[in-house]
Amino acid sequence: MQVATAVEANAARLEAVAKRLAMYINGATRVTPFELFRLYFALARGIDYALSSNDIPGIAHCLPPLIKQENRMSFLSNIWNS
Repeated sequence: MQVATAVEANAARLEAVAKRLAMYINGATRVTPFELFRLYFALARGIDYALSSNDIPGIAHCLPPLIKQENRMSFLSNIWNS
């Protein structure tokens, strides 16, 4: 049985969080505001750990568009609710 290093575990965690956020953004699942906060907090912690370990996770190229889509959704939601 192979034990994953902390960097590998962090990369897997980042990938899982990014997939969950993508499912939310694409409308495949619903999340509560608290759950959305926890997902973004986990994403931030994972990015922070990767940077402090001089690591570039494999999903790094997927993160900017994902965050941009969420910000756009939040902006439109605020406009519609006003």
